[in-house]
Amino acid sequence: MFIVVFLSGFTLDQIIKLVISHWFPQLVVGNLSGVLGIVPAGWSMIGLGGILVWIGVSNSWSLGAALILAGGISNLFDRILWGQVIDYLGFFKLTVFNLADVLLIIGAILVAYGELFKVKE
Repeated sequence: MFIVVFLSGFTLDQIIKLVISHWFPQLVVGNLSGVLGIVPAGWSMIGLGGILVWIGVSNSWSLGAALILAGGISNLFDRILWGQVIDYLGFFKLTVFNLADVLLIIGAILVAYGELFKVKE
């Protein structure tokens, strides 16, 4: 299930970015910084690296981990391909983000919940 969730999240985010870039370019905002345009890009990459190490050490190939990797790697793919992350969802002129950012946040919430309320076997 991990690989299906990961590939689905990554692919869906990339397809949405291509469609919006092509048909609704006025919605596209290039993000040269990191998470939600707030965190510097370097710290975002360090955070993604930390998550990869955590997954490897804890063997937590969970739904949350799959969502975090799908969002993080999709945004990293944008940085490599375009030199910036393609954002398109903006609310109240506070921030602009994309599906990958949503996947990262939901994944982090699921992982945190799983770690906080881990059932002892």
